[in-house]
Order: sequence, then C-alpha cells, then structure tokens
Amino acid sequence: MKEYIKGGKAEGMDCEAIAKKHGLSVEEIEKQEKMGIKIEHEHTPDDDIAAEIARDHLAEFPHYYTYLAEMEAKAKKDGDDKPRKKEKQSEEEADAAKKARLKQLFG
Repeated sequence: MKEYIKGGKAEGMDCEAIAKKHGLSVEEIEKQEKMGIKIEHEHTPDDDIAAEIARDHLAEFPHYYTYLAEMEAKAKKDGDDKPRKKEKQSEEEADAAKKARLKQLFG
C-alpha cells in the first residue's frame, strides 16, 4: 500500500489494520472507507488520496462517515445548511492558501 500524504493517523494501515485496532469487522471499515472516498473527493479527485484521507479519519474514529452523514442530515433538517457568504479573497491570498495546503498535504 502506497502512502501519498506524509503522516496521518493511519500511516501504514489498511482497512484490516484499522478494523483490528477498533475490534470491528473489516467489512464495516471497508463500508466506511467507501463512504469516505466519496466525501473526500471534496478535497481531491484522486481515489487513492481520498481513500488515504478516509483511512486517517477511520483510524481515529471508526464510524466517522456514518456520524458525519447523520450530522449533515440534522443540519439540513434544522436549516443550518444554507451557505454563508464568504469574504472575497485576493488572488495572492488564494495562491498562498493553495500553496500552504499543498505543502501540508505533500510536504
């Protein structure tokens, strides 16, 4: 298994290792990972990187994506899902933020 992002809670762990850590079935973690990959595509179009991000979350909290879905459903029900107006970022600020994010992800 190749690591694309240095560090992370699941460094060197696959779904089997995460399942063992939490005393859960591999199938349960694989289901969460599948949910996570779809969600983590918000951050990257790459399936492998999205899976690695998902495993990092699952290594810490094995039902992360189930709880995230429940939280988002509740927010939607409560009307908390309306987009908030962002202040416009300058092009330089946007470039600096992008560079910082890439450095954080890839070192």
